[in-house]
Amino acid sequence: MRKKLLLVFVFILSLSVFGCNGSSGGSNNDPGAGDETSVYAFDTTYAGIRFRTDNVSEMLMYNSNNYGKINSLATSGEDVYAVGEGALWVNGVLDTNIEAALAEHNVNSLYLLSVAASEDKVYITGTSGNRALLIEIKGVEITFFDLPTEISESGQSSVRSVVAGADGKVYAAGTYYVNMFDPRAFLVEIDGNSTTLLNIHDELSGALTSRGYAVTVASDGSVYMAGGYDDGSNKAFLLKRNGGAFSQLTLPAELAGLTTINAMTAGNGKIYLTGSDSTATAFLAEINSSDTVSMIILPAAITGSGISSGNSVAVGNDGTVYAAIDNSGGNQAALVTVTGGTAAFTDIHSLFTGAAYSHANAAAADSSGKVHIAGYHHDNFSSTAYLLEVSSGTPASVALEVPDNALANTYAYTMAVADNGTVYMGIGYSDYSTSSAKAAIIRKSGSETELIDFSGQLTDATDIYIRSLAVGDDGRVYAAAYYYDSSYDTKAFVAEIDGSTAAIIDIHSEITGAATSAAHSVTLDSDGKIYTAGQYDDGSNKAFIAEIDNGTVTVTDLHSEFTGATFSRVNVIVAGTDGKIYAAGYYRDSSNTTRAFLMEINGGAVTVFDLHDEIAGAESSVVYSVAVGKNGKVYVTGDCYDGSNDKIFIAELSGGTLSLLTQPDEITGTDEAYTSSINVSADGKIYVGGTYYNGSIYQPYLIEINGGTAQMAELNPPASPNDFVDIITWDGSGDMYLMYVSF
Repeated sequence: MRKKLLLVFVFILSLSVFGCNGSSGGSNNDPGAGDETSVYAFDTTYAGIRFRTDNVSEMLMYNSNNYGKINSLATSGEDVYAVGEGALWVNGVLDTNIEAALAEHNVNSLYLLSVAASEDKVYITGTSGNRALLIEIKGVEITFFDLPTEISESGQSSVRSVVAGADGKVYAAGTYYVNMFDPRAFLVEIDGNSTTLLNIHDELSGALTSRGYAVTVASDGSVYMAGGYDDGSNKAFLLKRNGGAFSQLTLPAELAGLTTINAMTAGNGKIYLTGSDSTATAFLAEINSSDTVSMIILPAAITGSGISSGNSVAVGNDGTVYAAIDNSGGNQAALVTVTGGTAAFTDIHSLFTGAAYSHANAAAADSSGKVHIAGYHHDNFSSTAYLLEVSSGTPASVALEVPDNALANTYAYTMAVADNGTVYMGIGYSDYSTSSAKAAIIRKSGSETELIDFSGQLTDATDIYIRSLAVGDDGRVYAAAYYYDSSYDTKAFVAEIDGSTAAIIDIHSEITGAATSAAHSVTLDSDGKIYTAGQYDDGSNKAFIAEIDNGTVTVTDLHSEFTGATFSRVNVIVAGTDGKIYAAGYYRDSSNTTRAFLMEINGGAVTVFDLHDEIAGAESSVVYSVAVGKNGKVYVTGDCYDGSNDKIFIAELSGGTLSLLTQPDEITGTDEAYTSSINVSADGKIYVGGTYYNGSIYQPYLIEINGGTAQMAELNPPASPNDFVDIITWDGSGDMYLMYVSF
């Protein structure tokens, strides 16, 4: 269903047809507030944190010992948490408490996917033994959530997304497997000590298989989950839960058929989602307050470029929507910006002299209105990480400092901007002295850059991978990640960055019975608690979510939420405006149907929304992105397969009711559609990005959903074939940015 991303080209596009104003509902892509602009980012190849000034950068944390990639980052109070394979960092220091707790739970190989922080707790998700797990950390207390038996007893499960609502509930979305051919989407709601499985699969009429990709919470507390399902043909689904009941939002015609929703976020009172449609063309869509899904028309530069897909969507605090799109037949990335009805498209690839292709992996806006783009370019011999600063539509390259042993092949994967304007950049590189992959984080504050090096705390790591990061209101940064140890087992961890100090929070050892684990996503709730989610393997892959509260890790095994599941995984975790956490991903049921799910986690209570069941005809489904609107509604997007076609789905969770949102005809009518990102603008419009096949070529798309109407946004100038919208976000002036990624 999803195609492997290989090549990327970056463009910046401001759409002239949609005005997006207001404040952001996205947690990780919102611009900060402050006079100085400081940049921090995960450096996935250097296993650390990168800090940069206006024109140079240096490593703030550097993992010379190859402990593992950082997957997610979150802040809680003044603490910064980062997770990776088998490890959790707190303020740059490896957390030995969680490592010991994981050992007590017989978790030997942990893959931490995401971390989300609240005021006094941190939640971490991942997998161990191909089984989902969810951990809560509160001070020195580490709790493994007992996930519903459907998830915990599944042979394979994972939590793909987790989010905390404003009411304190946490939602984890993912997929568990009833058997190796029967994945099923689920949503787990955690409310205090109560964990509730919301069987998303059963919400999808006629679904044979389903997968949960993304979950988000709107400002009114509604939970939205996206994924894919198969009811004889692959389709995307978008569910909304407002209260206890689910409703399936109608996707626009453009997103019918084999559509993949890769990402979803809330903002502007709307939910935005992105991915690719059935013609393998990127799309961006939005869900309005009336739960109408409408397409945002992408320029012909994208829709006419062939294969494309939306990978990520974000909303700035001024309402600008950004979507990252793969474009141009897999060779170029593009960034679409939607604001005030104006469209702009900037070629970034040409900045890299001699580059055969380029890849844009992350984009974030600061309070000054500048947009930062991180990625890498390749000259057919080696890869080089880059950081761009875009001001008034003009990109400029920022010089990057790298460790001495990074001779070549540097990569930039993720980025986040704190409220005070500090920018974090995550990069990676190939260490030729050890023949291993490393990660680091660079921080930029004002005119100063700093390299954050936490590698010395990961003494057994061979390769490190950062998957996600989040910034708390206090400026602390959290990374969700995992690493490969000397036995090549993956172990999840969260890295917490506080100024120049890094700490590792070991998630892997908190997961009972985990042989391997990984953290894929991280978020913080309104109280500053940190949550991460992913999957672990204790004989089968299982989804988990972990809460980190004042250094205490509490893990919830989400796999048990899926009865008979053989596999589960959390791909995304986000915090809702109601204090709940939402996690999304997919699981495989006993029939091996892959099923998308969205979980709402409220304290210890877990409610699972089986997105797969909301998607009519889905044989398989997966959630890739979740967003939360200012109204508290959660929007989810992902991919599904109906037995013949790849489709996307867009779901809204509002008041406990999960419903699928409408998709444009271009998406629903195509045979191949894939999604990557969803986000919500300040005025409540929902945007979804991805790629779809238009009958002759794959092209990126941007769907705007407004007031129940879903329409395609025109991308102008045209993007290239094979691109899709990967990230959707907004800058401080309200301009929407889309990042294109090619495959």
